[in-house]
Amino acid sequence: MKHFLLAIALLLAVPAFAGTVAPTTQTITLAWDSNTAVVAGTTPLGVLPWAKGTVVSCTYYTGGSSASFTAQVRIGSTPVTGCDAMAVSSPSPTTVAATANNTFAAGSTMSVVVSGVGNAPNTAIVQINIQATAN
Repeated sequence: MKHFLLAIALLLAVPAFAGTVAPTTQTITLAWDSNTAVVAGTTPLGVLPWAKGTVVSCTYYTGGSSASFTAQVRIGSTPVTGCDAMAVSSPSPTTVAATANNTFAAGSTMSVVVSGVGNAPNTAIVQINIQATAN
C-alpha cells in the first residue's frame, strides 16, 4: 500500500501542462503474413489512445495469385469515407485519402471490415495513417 500512495503523491506533485502537443503521424497496421490467408470478418483495432485525431489516408496491398479482398475502415460503426471500399488486389502499395467521417476523440474505437475475399490473398496489409494529438 505504501507504493500506491507514493505514486499518487508523485502524480499530484507534477504541474499541469498548459500547452498543446503538436500532432504526430501514427500508423495502425493490420497485417497478414505469407502463411495466413485473409478471411472475411471484422477485426477490432482497439480503443484509440490519443485525445483526438484524424485518419488522413489508408495504404494497402496483397500477395497471392489473382488474390483480392475489400477492406473498410470504421471509427466506431461509421465507415471512413475514402477508406470505406478499398479494393485490395495489387502487390504494389496503394494509398487513398480519407475525406470524411475521419475524425476521432478519446476513447473512440477503430476496426477493419474485410469482405469479398477471392483466391486466398496473403502477405497483405491495411495500414491506417493518422494525425493524432495527446490533448
